[in-house]
Amino acid sequence: MTGTTVQVRRDSSTNWATFNPIAADGELCFDKTNGEVKIGDGVNTFSALPVVANVGSRAWIQQLRKSGVKFNVNVDQSAAYQAAIDAYTVQGKRKLMEYPIAADGSTLSIRIDSPITKRLTCLSIRWNGLKLDASHATNPSADQSLPYPMLKFIGQTVPPYNIESMLNECDSFLLEGSYTEGLNVDGLQLGDSATTVGHSKLQKIKSEGFRDGWIFGDNTYITEADTCFINKNWRRGYSCDGSVNAGERLLIIGGSIADNKNSSGDAVGLYMPAGTNMEVLWDGPTCSYTDIPIRQEGGTVKAATHFENGNTQPFAIISTTSGYAPTVINYDGGSISHGALGTVTEPSSGRDCLIYVSGNDRTVVTVNGINYSGYGRYATRFVKLAPGCNAQVSITNVNHNPQGGAVGRICDESSDVHNGDFGTGTLEGFSQDPAAGVTMNVIAAVAPPEDGSAFMFRYNSTGTNSAALSQTVDVKARTKMRARVWLRVNSRTAGSFGLQVTWFSRNGTQIGNPTTNGLPPLTSAVGWTLLGNDLVAPKGAKTAEVSIYGAGFQGDANAYNFAVWERL
Repeated sequence: MTGTTVQVRRDSSTNWATFNPIAADGELCFDKTNGEVKIGDGVNTFSALPVVANVGSRAWIQQLRKSGVKFNVNVDQSAAYQAAIDAYTVQGKRKLMEYPIAADGSTLSIRIDSPITKRLTCLSIRWNGLKLDASHATNPSADQSLPYPMLKFIGQTVPPYNIESMLNECDSFLLEGSYTEGLNVDGLQLGDSATTVGHSKLQKIKSEGFRDGWIFGDNTYITEADTCFINKNWRRGYSCDGSVNAGERLLIIGGSIADNKNSSGDAVGLYMPAGTNMEVLWDGPTCSYTDIPIRQEGGTVKAATHFENGNTQPFAIISTTSGYAPTVINYDGGSISHGALGTVTEPSSGRDCLIYVSGNDRTVVTVNGINYSGYGRYATRFVKLAPGCNAQVSITNVNHNPQGGAVGRICDESSDVHNGDFGTGTLEGFSQDPAAGVTMNVIAAVAPPEDGSAFMFRYNSTGTNSAALSQTVDVKARTKMRARVWLRVNSRTAGSFGLQVTWFSRNGTQIGNPTTNGLPPLTSAVGWTLLGNDLVAPKGAKTAEVSIYGAGFQGDANAYNFAVWERL
């Protein structure tokens, strides 16, 4: 049987642009350079016709071969690979780059010893599981502190920056480094100071074995990272370095940020530097066994995820120093589990907590709808504020499920009590109701029950007169308020030493009698004892006077880490 060959009108991109003919009605026109197919209408020139199909994958594979790129060879392919990319991608031209699949279904790889740059403009990249092997790369830069990404996606350089020209998708590849701590080679970078990347979706990407796994640079916004795995990087998983025209809705969905560790114990899962205005939404990824899941110095983070760790670091360290905009972390939904006590290693902190906040007052911490378990560990707090930090903190609907007899506590220094740890070495913020023979002051902490302040409160009475150290806090009627304090009675002859709450109305009238409401005073010499309970503000209550008091107490006693906070 004699076959019949059917050919369509075809030419290079250069010739199509030069001659720009009017194709006949229904005539197929093929651009061999970029794989675009158009159909003539007998009226419009070639450049005015819409693209009806793109067989760019074939064209892209041909370009790889033409540029001399070889797969699965242990020889650097950086120069040939970059040449293929430069020849194939043109700003504003819609392109499909689909990589081949081995005949036996195995993964193909390209070795790159030098950084590769790809321009994302109207680009669809289907990597089909390709591995970019950067395990032989080193950083020759004079300034080793600068980013050195092995794969960099850049965007438009010529306006107008319209949404259509920025629509990109990219999926399914592995970028792998050498897993060498101290080697200043990074994985993936999106955006830079010279180009604009936005309205893009990157999914099923794995970047591991680098200094930083994924860097979001300047001019990066409205971008989604879906089911990506940023693991085993020695400094940072995601690093949101961009501060110029960057950060509007970076969405991270699913995937994992895991095993980002180093020998110093300070590797970070998500890093937000001072000055950044990026807005990052973490929706459902697992952040596990990374030294510090979040270190935030600026920007906004909203997380609904699962944190799991077994080290002695908090899950988030927030240290705001910038006055550009409020630093916000909103942990709304999700769960936390930790197999070891979270001890903050910041200077002068040393308090077991899950979120540690320091710096200036332009910080907002919101926690809502969280379940976390202590795994039998002792008394882990949720939020700790460094001395002098007045961040805004809201903690609601937290289900603390301590196991093995651990003591459940939500928040201390973010409470309504000022200088509650006596960390200034004074009774600043407290009012005193003195009595003859009673001395109330602050002394150096002696064998404190927990890490924290170097100071504690001392109550010493030579008689049986009653006295109190108090603070007044605002309350909402018929809502819960938690009060807690560590007390120790060194010696006692008479009376009791404890924690007391007195309620007052809006006009200052006392409501009922002072109450301990399940906070029994100490009536004998006893070591450090934690007194704490939920109290319900009565109808009409506007304020509460919370006191460390001695009722006819004669003897010597101490108080440590006094806290009050409202629980909705």
